[in-house]
Amino acid sequence: MHNLIAGSVRLWPEPTRFTPYFLPHSTDVAALTTILSGDDRYYNNIFAGNGAADRRDEKMMPGLKIYDDAKLPVFITDNYYFFGAKPSAKDTKAFIDEAFDPVLRIEQKEESVFLHFNVNKSYYNHGMKVLNTAILGKARIPKARFDNPDGTPLTIDRDYLGNIRTEQNNIVGPFVNIKEGMMILKVW
Repeated sequence: MHNLIAGSVRLWPEPTRFTPYFLPHSTDVAALTTILSGDDRYYNNIFAGNGAADRRDEKMMPGLKIYDDAKLPVFITDNYYFFGAKPSAKDTKAFIDEAFDPVLRIEQKEESVFLHFNVNKSYYNHGMKVLNTAILGKARIPKARFDNPDGTPLTIDRDYLGNIRTEQNNIVGPFVNIKEGMMILKVW
């Protein structure tokens, strides 16, 4: 949720290996299961590719196209795909701009790290829901909801820098207070 992802996303199913999963908020083993692909959630993210001419194998392609063949249901909506990143056919409200290059760059200056990236007006598709426990639902295998460590309902109402997300200002990606053009933000 609200990530900036440059590069490929991969699935690593383990259909023949049994892996333990745990009771909610515990290290007590609930049961064993094989690892299939899917039961993932991608909301309000930005995916950046390497240009429309990128002709990598679809399994290595930037974006979420890899989820087209997921075995379990996936929940994918309101994601933006720039500069060759490809959406999954399961993304219910994908925004695609093959030509826009976000010009991502990381810069380290002494003990600080800065993210440089280009923003265009398409980022400002306001009205995206503020994500919460009800929207995220329950994970299929453990049948556990997405909530806070103390079991209370979760609301994703802050951006990476701590700024408040509201129904009025909520946009894709990790930052809400951005302007069109080249941005430089200290990330740590």
